[in-house]
Amino acid sequence: MQRPYVFFDDLNQDQEPEIVIQEQVHNGSLYNGVVYHYFFIGADLSLKEILALEARLIDILSEKESGLIIRIVEKLGPNRIKILVRTEGSIGAKRSTPVGEILLEAPDADSPFAIKSKIAFVEKYEGLLVTGSEDD
Repeated sequence: MQRPYVFFDDLNQDQEPEIVIQEQVHNGSLYNGVVYHYFFIGADLSLKEILALEARLIDILSEKESGLIIRIVEKLGPNRIKILVRTEGSIGAKRSTPVGEILLEAPDADSPFAIKSKIAFVEKYEGLLVTGSEDD
């Protein structure tokens, strides 16, 4: 995980920042990553999750599982984002390769984002664009 573990970000661009909480996820030797949970903060201070982004994941397709899959948010407009997916080599060789992108939209500021389209630039990563977890 990377500091800060909890921060604010206006993901849906409604001029009200969401709270973001990092979670380390792990399942045996096949799944190890970090998920960013974005929560809309209601007027009554209630929290509603609008996005769970697997931001970093050990790349099981890389040589000796030494690389990472990185997902970065690009804000396109209100309630519209693109997730840029790339691989990064081992720590000693910081090579970055784009492998795909995902377009997400939400009907309004307090609604969860939904996938509108996915494009894989590298075929072997098509099944890993959104998540490396078997859970939905």
